[in-house]
Amino acid sequence: MVFVEKHIGNLKNVKHPFREYVILIISKIVYFGLTLVLPLLFLSVPVWVVLIGFVNLHLLPSLTFALIFQVTHVYEGTHYPLPDQDGNIDNNYALHVLETTADFSRKIV
Repeated sequence: MVFVEKHIGNLKNVKHPFREYVILIISKIVYFGLTLVLPLLFLSVPVWVVLIGFVNLHLLPSLTFALIFQVTHVYEGTHYPLPDQDGNIDNNYALHVLETTADFSRKIV
C-alpha cells in the first residue's frame, strides 16, 4: 500500500495529512456501501450473486486492459537500447519511450 509507505520513489519520510486519511476511509466506506451494501439491501438476490457481480466488476475490466496493453510489452518489433558502462542511454527520455513502445503510430498520417 503506497498510502502507508514511508519511502515513495526518491521521497523519504512521507507523511500524509490526517485529512487525507479521513478522505481515504470515507471514500472506501462509500464505495463498498454503494457496490455491496445497497445491492444486498434493495435487490432480492442471494449474497453470492452480489459477490460474483462485485468480483466481475473488477476482474473483467482489469483483464481486458491487461490483455490490450500486454501487446506494448511483448511485441518483438520494439528496440531496447543497452546502456553504456556508466548506465546511460544516448537518447533522452522522450526518444527512449518512442523507441521502446509499440502502441502509437510512428508515421504522421
